[in-house]
Amino acid sequence: MNSALLIKIVWAPALVLILHVIATVTGFYEALWWMDIPAHFLGGCAIVISTSYVLDYFHGKGQFSVNWIPLNILILLAFAGMAAAAWEVLEFGLDRYLGTSTQVSLLDTIKDLCMGISGGGLTAIILIIKKQLK
Repeated sequence: MNSALLIKIVWAPALVLILHVIATVTGFYEALWWMDIPAHFLGGCAIVISTSYVLDYFHGKGQFSVNWIPLNILILLAFAGMAAAAWEVLEFGLDRYLGTSTQVSLLDTIKDLCMGISGGGLTAIILIIKKQLK
């Protein structure tokens, strides 16, 4: 795996993480309560973009190949869901052990999970359609 590929894999999640840190430090999330919604949506998009590059890499090496479109979407959605769940577990741990308040309610946590999966799903569909048109 070369450095150009690593940059392709990392850029989208890194950008979302940088935006999240800036929004947290500047109090943007408190000023605009709804900003958390697109942040989780973009997180799901970023994870699917990265996963797509990883899967394409292994496909190119002949180590992974799925030709059925619904299964491709499901795999990408699974990665978005796992990333969203891992993020919420991280937030739970921060709240529990560092005294932060990132998870204001169960409803908020479920909304965050749904937004991450929705962003990932939309991105998966767009990327797969784009590949089919090539």
